[in-house]
Amino acid sequence: MKLYTVKEVALKLGLSMKQITNMCEKGRFKGDYQSDNAEWLIPDDNFITTKEQYERANEILQHIDRKNQKVDKSE
Repeated sequence: MKLYTVKEVALKLGLSMKQITNMCEKGRFKGDYQSDNAEWLIPDDNFITTKEQYERANEILQHIDRKNQKVDKSE
């Protein structure tokens, strides 16, 4: 099982880190816990996509954005 940090979950869900922290404090994620340094960790099985799928999707979207920017500049 992989664990996500608050920052990773915020990016994945498009929410702020504060919102994710609040959700953790309210027990919204199954199996989340605070590490020894008080950082929230959220198991990946709370999400439909894996970290690898999410990163690959971001790469594809960035590639599409770059292509669109080139088209926009040439018009």
